[in-house]
Amino acid sequence: IPRYGIVMARSQPDLAIVGAPNHVWAVPRVDGRWTIAERYFQNVPGGADDFHDDGRGFVWIALRNAQVCRLDLRHGPRADAPAEIYGAARGLPAFAIGDKIRLLSLGGEVIVTNFKGAWRFDEARNRFEPESRLVFDQHGPVATTETPDGAWLFYALPQPKLVHVSQAPPPGGDVRGTATPWRIAQHPAPALAGFVVNSIYFDAPAHTLWIAAQGQLISCDLTWQGSLAPAAPAAVLRRVTS
Repeated sequence: IPRYGIVMARSQPDLAIVGAPNHVWAVPRVDGRWTIAERYFQNVPGGADDFHDDGRGFVWIALRNAQVCRLDLRHGPRADAPAEIYGAARGLPAFAIGDKIRLLSLGGEVIVTNFKGAWRFDEARNRFEPESRLVFDQHGPVATTETPDGAWLFYALPQPKLVHVSQAPPPGGDVRGTATPWRIAQHPAPALAGFVVNSIYFDAPAHTLWIAAQGQLISCDLTWQGSLAPAAPAAVLRRVTS
């Protein structure tokens, strides 16, 4: 299957959700081997550009047709698993194909973002609301990855940069629904100029960002900057080849 995004199901460690041009597929691990089962999710209308597992049994999908979908896997990866579409009637703008919609969680809340802005999912109202605590770059992130305290985002335009978004938890540790602004630390990354970045991944034990570009795998060592030093150097990179 041509892959247009992949996510490992948090609630089911032996299951990967894989995007293809026209469908979203369940790929289970059977007897230690990943198997492309003849099983796609019938209620997901099209292929996928980005995924996000919110850790509560739902997989959020940025569809190739510029819609956002929530796939319900709480009762297993059935072919007829329920899926719900979120669009203008649920608080999101009218996205166009190619708008590079990206999905992540911040403070336990699902965020949809692209160059048009950012929107936070209001679970009680089952709709999205503008995320006023965040001011993202007008170009929108190309790739995102979560960290224990927030997320890293990669922007390709106007110049490559890595952005760390974090929030210090208030007393009690629950940041959901609070008005506390997120902290945004921007780090220019000129060493990534010319790379077509597809995805990034935060390796917490190694404190490293792995950057997947077309034909390249790059590691960015974050140990030089501690957790949030805003005046850190742009990046420390090494190219990984086989």
